[in-house]
Amino acid sequence: MARRPNITRVLIYTTLCAVLAGVVVLCVVIVYQSQRARLAGSICTKVDSLVLYPPNDASELEWAVLVYWTSNLHGEAMPSWYASYSSLRELDQFLDTTMAGGPNRSTIDGLWDRYASMSDSGLRYRVKYEPIRDEDAAAITLKGEAHANARCYRDFLEGVRQRHAAIRNP
Repeated sequence: MARRPNITRVLIYTTLCAVLAGVVVLCVVIVYQSQRARLAGSICTKVDSLVLYPPNDASELEWAVLVYWTSNLHGEAMPSWYASYSSLRELDQFLDTTMAGGPNRSTIDGLWDRYASMSDSGLRYRVKYEPIRDEDAAAITLKGEAHANARCYRDFLEGVRQRHAAIRNP
């Protein structure tokens, strides 16, 4: 009879240790994922803010087209779920460097390359929508505000301007 209480205690302690280990692992996963989500959100904001800095060789509306599609790519690639934390940090640093030096068409192409290498969904989006992005940018260059989607791209630009103004002047 003396052995039975010892076995019961061992089972209770083992169960408690397993539950505690599970709670610790869950907490680590939650903290790690929240850091990834926060970084992905910061990257999204930086991608959107590119629209405010059109290069000299692109009209404001043409640049809005390129950044609009890149912003959509960010959402579709879902980097906060599928990309490694290190690839997110690299992307964030790429954007910081780009903003310091001034974004250009190579910036957009570099972002699309990075998203395509970070996730399958980023690659699928690139294959499907990069040609449409380029067609729309070329058409906007020719037609300007008369382009069928010009209002959509203008709204994107104005939305980003408003968000940035609200951040600077709360």
